[in-house]
Amino acid sequence: MRVQASEKGRRLTSVLATLLIVGMAASVAAQPGAWDHLGTKEIEGKADHDKIRVHGKDTYRALQFRVNGAAVQFDRIVVEYGNHKTRAYPFRVLVPPNGASPALDLLGGDRDITNVEFWYQKASWGKKPEVRLYGRR
Repeated sequence: MRVQASEKGRRLTSVLATLLIVGMAASVAAQPGAWDHLGTKEIEGKADHDKIRVHGKDTYRALQFRVNGAAVQFDRIVVEYGNHKTRAYPFRVLVPPNGASPALDLLGGDRDITNVEFWYQKASWGKKPEVRLYGRR
């Protein structure tokens, strides 16, 4: 009898430990401050602008651009929010290849984003850069 009770206790402890670990992992993944990938655009041309459409109703408090392939000189961005209002942000930032821009805090707190339009200049591209937009909750 004692062996069966001890084995049941170990099983219960094992199940509880597993549930605790899974719960902690889910909590870490959903923490505020995590960066979510919002969209990607391959840059074409010499000096132009592009738009990344953002799907969903999640809200974000900051944006960040990450660049692969070649450096990109950003000039400004315009963010369209879920209420269809737009806000222009001066954003003169050179992002090196495989680098990231500083975080851009959005005015007005957590915001639902519809799209982000960005203006850029060519910065000696050996190959076409890819721009990825991230949002922080």
